[in-house]
Amino acid sequence: MKNNRDIVIVVVTRARLRRFLAIDMAGSTAVYYALFLPFHSQWAASAGSFLGALALNRLFRGGAARARKRSEAPTPAE
Repeated sequence: MKNNRDIVIVVVTRARLRRFLAIDMAGSTAVYYALFLPFHSQWAASAGSFLGALALNRLFRGGAARARKRSEAPTPAE
């Protein structure tokens, strides 16, 4: 069998990186303090911050994917 050596280059723009960091860091920090202040539990705040970051990622990524699916979906024939 031949060796297949493909090179994959991924380009990430600075704007996309800034947007990701702003959403991830600001969102995680906001969730952390929103949970830490009322509950005074660092464990709950840390876990909530982690899950909040995942939820924000899914929310922003999922919205674009759903819109793309809707635009690609065939229209029903009448």
